[in-house]
Order: sequence, then structure tokens, then C-alpha cells
Amino acid sequence: MTTTPVTVTVQGGAGVFTIAWSTLSGSSATAMSPNLATTQFRRNAAAPTTVGKANTLSGVQRCTVTEVNTGEVKTIDVTVVTEHWYDF
Repeated sequence: MTTTPVTVTVQGGAGVFTIAWSTLSGSSATAMSPNLATTQFRRNAAAPTTVGKANTLSGVQRCTVTEVNTGEVKTIDVTVVTEHWYDF
């Protein structure tokens, strides 16, 4: 399961930034572009064993933005929710 894209927009500062996405809590999801402002998250999970049912997973992903010139660090947290269905 891959999510729609998520974008972090940096405002202010000197303009040279590093970006790093990481799992903060809950069900882990992998950032497909872990060092870019826009990323999608992928989560592999087993589907439920009953047709028409879903497993809903949720976790918090953190984006850490560091201004290279000053070392100032800011974070923002994003909740990633995915539903894994068993249907065919």
C-alpha cells in the first residue's frame, strides 16, 4: 500500500535545508523519498482473513528540516493511515 504524496513547504530561512523523514510512533511506514520535501509512504501489512474486511494501520511520521547555515532544526509530524483489504 502506497499513500498519495505528502509535501512539506519550508518558509523563511537562508534557503539551504536538509530534510529527513522518520517513524516517530505507531505502525512504521517507509518514506519512498526520505530526504525530499515530497514523499509517499509505503506500508506492507497482511490483509485480514475475512473477505470484505480491512486492517487499518496508523503511525506518526516525522519530517525534520535543518537549515544548513544556522543549524536550526524544525519538525512537523504527519499521521499516516492505511487500510489493507482482503478482496478478490
